[in-house]
Amino acid sequence: MSEISLAELSKLRKTTASEDTSLSVQSAETKPDFTDEEKTKIVEIKKGIDFLDSHSTTQYGNDILISTFEETIKIQSEGRQQRAEAEKALVQIEDKLKNKLIEIMVS
Repeated sequence: MSEISLAELSKLRKTTASEDTSLSVQSAETKPDFTDEEKTKIVEIKKGIDFLDSHSTTQYGNDILISTFEETIKIQSEGRQQRAEAEKALVQIEDKLKNKLIEIMVS
């Protein structure tokens, strides 16, 4: 069995991107005019393509997860800032109310 490099698999993946080509790779596995060695290589190529597809899907999932974490952290930070501003506003309102009550009581 010959070894296939990741670069070769990537190149093959690009050439087998369409469904028609993928179907021809699948049907090539069962064609009687291929030697056992050629059939083995076709199976190896298909496994490599499947690996690249799963790696791409995993990478996409990880990217989405990281993006979600970053967005969550941003929302939490904005929430903390808004809460701090609201607390300052409440203190100002409370002080204004106290001052007004003192003013009314003194008058």
